[in-house]
Amino acid sequence: MGKTKSRIENWADYYDRSDILGELLEEPFHFSLDPELQKEILTGSRAKKLKNITIKMDPIQIQMIRKLATTKSLPYQLVRRRYFSILWLRVLRLILRMRAASWRRPLVRRRMN
Repeated sequence: MGKTKSRIENWADYYDRSDILGELLEEPFHFSLDPELQKEILTGSRAKKLKNITIKMDPIQIQMIRKLATTKSLPYQLVRRRYFSILWLRVLRLILRMRAASWRRPLVRRRMN
């Protein structure tokens, strides 16, 4: 683990000391997309259709999400959507695990004496 840290420090030192703008190439380069993908992007068929919902939240939670978005330099709406999608996936997994466990549970029969 020490080697990795020293490499990172070496790269940090390198970029602090050298002029990397001189290393950038101003040559044109070729960038291409698959024609089918390009068509989907241009027509907008790849975009997801989002629906509006209303969720009442504690103002502190909203402030927390906004602060997180600011620190990660991401749009607030995107962070909020990710936060909820992760939360809903966890709930869904928990429900599915509970259902699977109930299917595996053997029936207990009492002996009649």
